[in-house]
Amino acid sequence: MRARLHVDCLDHARACVRAALDGWDATDLTQVDSCRVLLEQSVSDLQELEANLQTYPAGMPQDSIADIDALKQDIAMMVRLVDAGSAFYRGVALRLGDAGPAYDQSGMAPAEAAAPALRGMQI
Repeated sequence: MRARLHVDCLDHARACVRAALDGWDATDLTQVDSCRVLLEQSVSDLQELEANLQTYPAGMPQDSIADIDALKQDIAMMVRLVDAGSAFYRGVALRLGDAGPAYDQSGMAPAEAAAPALRGMQI
């Protein structure tokens, strides 16, 4: 039963990351926020999995190793997408003469602050 819980947590974490990858659109801050929620859910699933593994002496079932590797690849792809989007917005800010951060400490750009600067922008 516990092995099934491990697989369920891992499967759900991967499904959340895949959904974030599939829905990623760096030009739509609402969609970026939706991806953030999915990624937070994935982290929660992985934290639950880690807590369960610490109380289960047998550890992760061997057949889950491939799933973990696939999840790592999906996470690495998501990191690259977020980094690219962040770099783009930093470049836009520099182009507009504002070298300030493209997002706040929570990881989200205030929509009302970004929208007026980008309207009518010609690159």
